[in-house]
Amino acid sequence: MPATTFAVTQTTTLGRIVRRAEQAPQPVMTRLLLDASCESDVVVLETSQETIYAPLACDRFWDDQAKQAFLNKQVAIVLEVTKQRFRVLLQTLDGAQAEFTVNGLWVR
Repeated sequence: MPATTFAVTQTTTLGRIVRRAEQAPQPVMTRLLLDASCESDVVVLETSQETIYAPLACDRFWDDQAKQAFLNKQVAIVLEVTKQRFRVLLQTLDGAQAEFTVNGLWVR
């Protein structure tokens, strides 16, 4: 991890999407997902406000088609930290969702 990152030690919500019946989804402090990549078994999610690092086998991350459902979209992200696991949950305004169980979480 880059030296300027810090470990995520508690569940952190980065934006949210409010959904109500018969209304358009409402973004609340969402981020634009600028890039998503995996190299040397570390996923890097670059948003308009922060960069998230999460160890994960690259063959368990998005392929190019799945990535397109999220790139350059407003996303809400939950970085979940429990005694049992670390998870990254992403959701877009148009309803795409992804979840990854990872081996730690760092943010810059």
